[in-house]
Formats: sequence, C-alpha cells, structure tokens
Amino acid sequence: MTDTAEILPSDLAAAHAMILAERAARLAAESDRRVLDIEIERLRLEIARLKRERFGQSAERSARIEQLELSLEDLEETAAAALAATATGTVEAHRSKPARRMLPDHLPRIRVV
Repeated sequence: MTDTAEILPSDLAAAHAMILAERAARLAAESDRRVLDIEIERLRLEIARLKRERFGQSAERSARIEQLELSLEDLEETAAAALAATATGTVEAHRSKPARRMLPDHLPRIRVV
C-alpha cells in the first residue's frame, strides 16, 4: 500500500481541488446508485403485479374467458363445416367415429329387406 502522504497535495489549492473532485465523484456514484435502486424497485413492483395477475382472482376470470373463447372457436368451426357440407350437398356425420365398432369380417351377415 502506498503512503497517503505521497498522494496528498502539498499546497492548499490543489488539496481543495482534489476534495471537490472526490465530492463530485461521490455524488455521481450516489446518483447512479439511486437510479439503480429506483429501477430495482420498479422491477420488483412490476413482478409483483404480474404475479397477482397470474395467480390472483382475476387470473381465474381470465382463464375462464380463455376457455369461453376456445369454446366459441370450436362452435364457429363446427358451424363453418356444417355450412360447407350443406353447400356441397353432402351431409357428414356429426361424430368423427361410429357409435359402435364394426363387426369382424369372419362373422356371417344376413341382410333382411
């Protein structure tokens, strides 16, 4: 470590200038620190607000709204498919798979008219 007597100026004007420069540097550092503290606090508040939105009562309402929107989309798609089937003259079954399974091929079939 260097001797502090070697670093300090010997005349009063230079010492005064050095003190003023150190004070300005300290004030600038404190100002930067305050800006950082304000930004940190802002980010903490933003995170808390987002958590309340995500996990609070309003989040349940927004999830319900999303479910309703999905149901609406499904109904719109079904209506569009029915309209397209009507326009082409073909009527497709409402279900995607039959109500019963088909009988195996090895069983005899008797057709009654």
